[in-house]
Amino acid sequence: MWDHMMRGRIDETPVITELRDDSGMLSLGLYASILRHYKQYFSTINVHLYDDLRSDPFKLISDIFSEMNVDLDLKPADLQFKSNDKEQNQKRFKLQELPRLSPETFKELTDFYRDEIRETQELIGRDLSHWLSEN
Repeated sequence: MWDHMMRGRIDETPVITELRDDSGMLSLGLYASILRHYKQYFSTINVHLYDDLRSDPFKLISDIFSEMNVDLDLKPADLQFKSNDKEQNQKRFKLQELPRLSPETFKELTDFYRDEIRETQELIGRDLSHWLSEN
């Protein structure tokens, strides 16, 4: 949601205390629904998570290139950059501080997405239980 604040779509606040689906912010996180739709048209779907990008960008890119049968002409050092640096964006958009979710709003979000996350786990065969915890 902080991206929407930076772009002036919603009011700036240090603590997010309400859920809103402005610009489809919540709807875009309904991954199981999206995957079910794709599975109607494609027999194989390769799902890559932001978690993977954060933990091992080179492995993620290698896997994607391999799936496409493309030779990888990169080294891990080629992937050492930040394309969406929150601190840099905070300065650029002149936010006083990056907003955080209130504990109540976090609980609302996890309740809202719980079934979707569980179904997404089944569809992609990966444990996503950490998506439901605060830490």
